[in-house]
Amino acid sequence: MKGFNNVEYADRRETNSPSLLDGLNLLLEDNKSNLGWRVAAKHLLKPDVFQTVVRKTDEETPKQILDLVGQECKQEVSKMLKVLRAIRDEKDVADEDAGKVLKAVGRDPFVIARQAVKAEIASTARSSGESGIRKLAIKVTTIQGSKGLEGDLVFITHFDDQFYIDKKGCISEQNVYNFLVVLTRAKKKAVLVSSRKGSEPKFLKWIKRERIEFP
Repeated sequence: MKGFNNVEYADRRETNSPSLLDGLNLLLEDNKSNLGWRVAAKHLLKPDVFQTVVRKTDEETPKQILDLVGQECKQEVSKMLKVLRAIRDEKDVADEDAGKVLKAVGRDPFVIARQAVKAEIASTARSSGESGIRKLAIKVTTIQGSKGLEGDLVFITHFDDQFYIDKKGCISEQNVYNFLVVLTRAKKKAVLVSSRKGSEPKFLKWIKRERIEFP
């Protein structure tokens, strides 16, 4: 098939945790997201302080991460969210403020601008070519290998509990991170493909129902 000529396999064997930007993305959607605050706190707090916060969430009367992080951390996150929200909504942002946030989340403004120009050039080239068959790039990878990648449309196959939850029904922190990483690769839509009929994966309950389209 001609389509397979455009398939590229991306192989990264290292295990990656979500970035600060991944956590902030969750907080842009829900500023009380426990997972979002957990990811942000891991990047902003000292390791020993973060571990203390995590231990308190496992106590008999667990608390939300938001209630456990200090005021300084909350203020720092609030400032970054304000800038990111303005960028998302195409509002004016001071160059200095934008630069600080981009540096904090590990983004180089020059690289971002270059990629945007490259994408626009590629889009123009495609639209001026044949309308019948377009050479759309398809990248195939593992969940771990998807870190740092993104696409308008992302397919996640074998979206089943057996691949994320152990036999005792426990969900590891790493699998929570993996789930977050793979979902945030999609710029427009993520398509979750299950290999089992009649059973809804537990991870599906972590997504707001109104954001899910069932076939």
